[in-house]
Amino acid sequence: MDYTEWIPWYDDICNHFGYSQAEDYLSSLLLDRIAHKKASAVSFLNEFTGSNIQVVGNGPNLREILEDAGPGIYFVADSALSSFFRILGPPDAIVTDLDGDPDLIIKCQDEGSRVVVHAHGDNQEKLGRIVPGLKEEILCTTQNVPFGKIYNFGGFTDGDRAAFLADYLGAKSITLLGFNFRLPTTKAGTDLAVKAEKLKFAERLLVYLASSRGKKFTAGNVIEI
Repeated sequence: MDYTEWIPWYDDICNHFGYSQAEDYLSSLLLDRIAHKKASAVSFLNEFTGSNIQVVGNGPNLREILEDAGPGIYFVADSALSSFFRILGPPDAIVTDLDGDPDLIIKCQDEGSRVVVHAHGDNQEKLGRIVPGLKEEILCTTQNVPFGKIYNFGGFTDGDRAAFLADYLGAKSITLLGFNFRLPTTKAGTDLAVKAEKLKFAERLLVYLASSRGKKFTAGNVIEI
């Protein structure tokens, strides 16, 4: 998804949730400044170009799905990282807005995971606190206007952003594991109603992505797009 294609989605999301596009942009500038020496070009992920990529979300039955999973290339949403790591070890890539366990992200990075860090208006404090502790070479993303080494591949939540990233890399196939848009998995302090609304947008975006890839989106534990 190019940026002009993303703009109407972004406007709709910001209007629906009351997000400030100005704050999103300021977060992008902050990430650019903090990660300037660590930020990588997207070629950082070139080894995955044209691959069969499995994207992992944090659905309620994720553990059972992962126990049946085999070797492959895995892009994991931050919320699913702890479950994934316990069963399959460090993933190939972690897509995160830094809402999860920073120590686990760093551990996975030390063991070879690529880290894709997302800036938005609500995570400026986490950007300033966590990004300096990450190793060199991270991919930086925004939901606002891209610039320099701050990219926008499309997508709203960590999970669907990971799918759009896979598509950008020309994935031969994209398999979504553990995506449940009706039963959100939340942690303490999460607003369940807001999470449910976010998942509605995520599902719409993934339906759109599937269509753009000539696929029919069929919800389930394993979704081929």
